Formats: sequence, C-alpha cells, structure tokens
Amino acid sequence: VTDTSQNNYTNDKPMGIFTGDFIFVGDIGRPDLLETAVGMKNTAKIGAKQLFNSIQKIKILPDYLQIWPSHGAGSA
Repeated sequence: VTDTSQNNYTNDKPMGIFTGDFIFVGDIGRPDLLETAVGMKNTAKIGAKQLFNSIQKIKILPDYLQIWPSHGAGSA
C-alpha cells in the first residue's frame, strides 16, 4: 500500500503490506492445515517450503514498513 493522500509523487515508497493468512499477531500461518483439516495429501511439506520462502522475502523489507495481519489474537 502506498500513501498518496499528500499528492506527493516523489514519495512512492510503500507504507505497509496486508499479509493475508501468512502473518498473524504474534504468529505465522500453518502449512499443515490443508493436509490435516481438509485432507489434501502431500501439501504440508510444499506449504512449509512456501512459508519459509515468504519469511525470507519479508524479513528483508524496510523497518518502516507497517505489517497488517489478517487476524488478531484468538480470531483464527
């Protein structure tokens, strides 16, 4: 998300990201749920690899970037 409210075209840096079910407040997503809850076989390992890759990408983002998780504590 980029803040364009100031009509400042020189500041095109993103201000935050919505993380979906990837990052929660105080936790991260569970790559095993498709396999355990829905019964889709052989998805936990693939999901774990995807989660690891996503963590590698997000940890290099600038410190000023706000992270907006999908869920708060106890909501998922």
